[in-house]
This record gives sequence, C-alpha cells and structure tokens, in this order.
Amino acid sequence: MPREPYFGTPGPDTATQVRWSRDIFQQIFLNVGNSSLPHQRALAAGAEMRPHLDAQIAARRDALAAGEGVPNDVLTRLLQDRPEDGGLHDIAIRHNLIGLIAGWIPTVSKAFAGAVEELLDRPAELERVQQAARAGDHELVGRYVFEALRFRPQTWALLRSCAADFTVAAGKPRATRFRAGSTVLIATQSAMFDEHAFAAPNEFRIDRDFDDYLHFGHGLHTCFGREINHVHLPALAVALFEGPGVQRATGEAGQMSWDGPYPASLTVSFASDRNG
Repeated sequence: MPREPYFGTPGPDTATQVRWSRDIFQQIFLNVGNSSLPHQRALAAGAEMRPHLDAQIAARRDALAAGEGVPNDVLTRLLQDRPEDGGLHDIAIRHNLIGLIAGWIPTVSKAFAGAVEELLDRPAELERVQQAARAGDHELVGRYVFEALRFRPQTWALLRSCAADFTVAAGKPRATRFRAGSTVLIATQSAMFDEHAFAAPNEFRIDRDFDDYLHFGHGLHTCFGREINHVHLPALAVALFEGPGVQRATGEAGQMSWDGPYPASLTVSFASDRNG
C-alpha cells in the first residue's frame, strides 16, 4: 500500500524545489564571503518560493474549512493548530516550511552520498553494513553511517559570529580570547579526530557514542534535524544495502561528481546475488 507523502509541499516540480533549496542553503550556510551571485540566486529563489507556498497554505486552509479530505502531513498539522491556541500564523508556517525544505534537501543528500562514498572505500565495513541491513538492524546500520560521516562529513566546519567578548578554555594553557564581532571557525571534523575526545580517532569504529559526533553541531545551535536524521539516514542506508551486494560502478560513473558544493551523482552496481 503506497504511503502518503508527509514532509514538504506539492510541486511545482522536483527540479525547481531542488534549485530553490540549494540556492537558499548556499547563501545562508556556504556563502561566507557574501559573493553577489549566490546572494542574488537566493533572493530569486525566495521570490519564487514564497508565493508558491502561500498558495499551497491558502488552498489547504480552505480545504480544511470546507471539511474536505486532506493529507495528514506537516502542512495540515501546522494549520490544525490555530494561532489563538498557540499555533502559527500563515506567514510563520511559510517561513518554517522554507527553512525545513531548504535545510533538508541539500544536507541529507550530501550526507548520505558522503557516507556511501566512504563505505564503498572500505570493503570490510561495506560487507558488514550490508549484513546489518539485511538483518533489518537499523541501529547497527546507523553506527556505520555516522562513523563513515566522521571521515567524510557533509560539512567540516561551522562559521559563527562572537556576540560578546569571550574566553574559550579560560584558566587553561590553551585559553583563547575572542572579541565581540569576531568571526569564529569551528572545525567540527577536526574536533572529531581529537584524540582527547575520540579514542583511536584514525580507526573506523562503530562503538562510539552518537552524542559525541558533531555532525549536527552541539549545544544551543544543535541542528533541528538531529533526531530526525538519527532515524532517516540509517533508513536510507538500509534501503540501499539490504539487497544484493553493492559496489562502486566501473569507470567515471562510479566516482562522485559534483554540482558546485553538492553531490550530483554516484553510481553503484549490484551483484547478481548476495554472495556476488
């Protein structure tokens, strides 16, 4: 029985939604020098996306008011919570949908492609993750995925602006003073290879604590999608690895290709049987 779409909104088409999300994401998270072209692309994407979502929200609200059957998805649930009862007004719903879609599509596709790429380069781990997938062990598959991401993360660092004067590691030999307004580069991948925090950091190990990974940031700025992706990424991996043996396709097709900062393709092939 087909499942009802739950996340996102209809149309206008997949290519357009991918373009919107990538252009907005690149401006917010990757355009550290505020270059003009990514900035203009993001503004154009927002100008197209806002009226599209406004129309979707209005149509769904009218359908709810008329008692029509509607999908039990994120949009419906947001609209069912009335503003007077603590729910969001339509413009806030639109803003949240833009943030969710723009933050989800580029990051999940890049993270999953990176994890698969890393596992393809590790034959022993690739075989074991496939065994776990065939056994339906999502938790074990997740351990392989998140450890693979430590070696090939969807982002290796975060940029933050220091809001006030602050000293990191105050009272210790490594104490460092940051002035208000300073731009701070937080090297999350480097931190995940710090031997003081990760035992045998250069080894691929699946016994690490999920909470130690910095794939989703930490503390106040922990990614909104952390818990969702704790389920989502392993589910994607199970879907790929639970069948016949997976291997990198031959030639250039089997190498990751890129569309700017985003993976464009990575082709795999399947063995004729699980022992192939």
